[in-house]
Amino acid sequence: MSDVAKLIGAEVGSNSDLINDDVRSTFRETYVAQIANSVAGTAVTESVIDHVRRSCYVRGISITAPIAVTGDNTNNAVITVAKRTGAGAQTVIAAFTTNVAGGNLVAFVPLKLPASAFTPANVQLAVDDVLTVAIAKGGTGVALSAATSWFTVDVDIERN
Repeated sequence: MSDVAKLIGAEVGSNSDLINDDVRSTFRETYVAQIANSVAGTAVTESVIDHVRRSCYVRGISITAPIAVTGDNTNNAVITVAKRTGAGAQTVIAAFTTNVAGGNLVAFVPLKLPASAFTPANVQLAVDDVLTVAIAKGGTGVALSAATSWFTVDVDIERN
């Protein structure tokens, strides 16, 4: 066995592990939506994140606010990520509420949505589906960004 093979084997277990990790990583992508939402009472109507070009599934969703957001059971925001099928039908993939149970958002720290936020049967995406995001407000709402910054939603996918 060559020194290189020994080194690779010692670092990752085997050459096949290295190859498999490299191949798997080429099948992952992230769709990003940046949303201006600096007014507490202003909702964001359903907006397009991106058009799905290959059959895939959602691996995870994270949200990042450029300001601290304190969870409140009355005045909050509900972030909903959905898919629209080629026929236009909406199916919710995940939703998160900035309430006491959901927790606070720390400025500039991504929050990965927990499994409980997902509808597992809805994570599969087909060619020509469209990923969307909407933000509804409860009570007087809560701002998710400052006047000149963006609230970000990242949707991580992996091709089938």
